[in-house]
Amino acid sequence: MNTQRQSNSVAGFLFIASMLALALVPAYTYVGDYVEKGISFVSGIVTVGAIIALASIWRGVKLLKNTELKGIAIALPLLTVLQFVYMIFAYPEQDIFQETIADYLFEFTVYLFISAFIWRATKS
Repeated sequence: MNTQRQSNSVAGFLFIASMLALALVPAYTYVGDYVEKGISFVSGIVTVGAIIALASIWRGVKLLKNTELKGIAIALPLLTVLQFVYMIFAYPEQDIFQETIADYLFEFTVYLFISAFIWRATKS
């Protein structure tokens, strides 16, 4: 194996290991059941993907395929809704405070804006 290919393989491994670590640590420390931890883990991975997508759009470099960009654009707001809906069904005895709803609405709005921006980049 030549040194360039070996370097690419090491960089790929380090990228995936870093991405998993950035998603796994917050998910592991998240206070909730395994479903909530799973949603948190997937959200972390999608968030890293969104940051990469935004950086690539900013720099004008094509790092991700259009299908990957569309997946990220769909997953960002969808995971926020999933997290909120699961919380309602998992803890029906708890009241949902207006602050909690406002937090989720704010997060959803920001992710919707980011998703629309990423989706628009797949059209050009």
